[in-house]
Amino acid sequence: MDNDLKSQIRKFTIIFVIAAAIFYTAFRFSGIPSEVGTLYYRYAESMLDMQMPYSDFAAEYPPFAMVLILIPGLFSFSSFSYQIAFGLEAYVFLLIGLVCVHRIAGTFSDEPKRFSDLYIILSICLFDFVMDRYDIFPTIMCLAALYFIRFDRMEWAWAMIALGTVTKLYPALMAPVLLIYLCMNGRKRDALKGVGICLVIGSLSMLPFIISDPGSAFMFLTYHMDRGMQVEALASSFLMLFGNLGLIDVGYMFNFGSDNIYGPVPDAVAGCMLYLMFITIMSTYVAYWYILRKRDRRDSYLGDYKSIISQFMMKYL
Repeated sequence: MDNDLKSQIRKFTIIFVIAAAIFYTAFRFSGIPSEVGTLYYRYAESMLDMQMPYSDFAAEYPPFAMVLILIPGLFSFSSFSYQIAFGLEAYVFLLIGLVCVHRIAGTFSDEPKRFSDLYIILSICLFDFVMDRYDIFPTIMCLAALYFIRFDRMEWAWAMIALGTVTKLYPALMAPVLLIYLCMNGRKRDALKGVGICLVIGSLSMLPFIISDPGSAFMFLTYHMDRGMQVEALASSFLMLFGNLGLIDVGYMFNFGSDNIYGPVPDAVAGCMLYLMFITIMSTYVAYWYILRKRDRRDSYLGDYKSIISQFMMKYL
């Protein structure tokens, strides 16, 4: 490990400790409800009581997410201590992300420190989201996948994509991008191996739940089928604006663990979003395939670079 990276880790650790002290003090004395200290803590308590997710209690998260939610529960004795243990788990993942960013940046810049500094700044700006949600875990898995792709360690990249998928589904969007890249570069064996790795990890993750109760094993896929449009969706921003202007009727409700909007127009738009998402995703895949087809196949660095950029696009889609 180079001295610059060691320095960045020390810097991040100091900043994280200060931010965490402020964060937990605010939660402790303000009475603001914490998703980690309420929902995740209840999930962990239920699992420690030998209850099975999906069959014994409703849960919206995929299998490996439940494992990550359980781990802090092994080292806590109250809601607040669970929050702290969860924060330490998040710190470990953030640290892994910092290392990935620094080393990826080092392959195309003489000053990777600038990129890891930006990573630290963004982590602190999003501190509440990082510390009071589990979304940082699949995000770092995606980042780790990009790291392994950059250094051509494809088996590990596929493993990270698979683990990310059984943590929060959306990392699966990265898989076709990588498949296209490998196949277009004559690496069909690596592509097949990647599919196999994903199938093995996915099957092993689901197996305990299928054995326990096949009927509820896939609850995390069906849990939100009747949910309306969440207020943070891009389309919701326009619909809420039109509602405030009196142009359409917009109502608000809290269900399925989120704030959602409803009404004749929002419900109609929500019904179209799945098709719009499918078209957008497929268009991105086709555009990426077209870019690779047109480029000089000998320029492997360019292919790697475009692969990384395309996967960042998919990750934040």
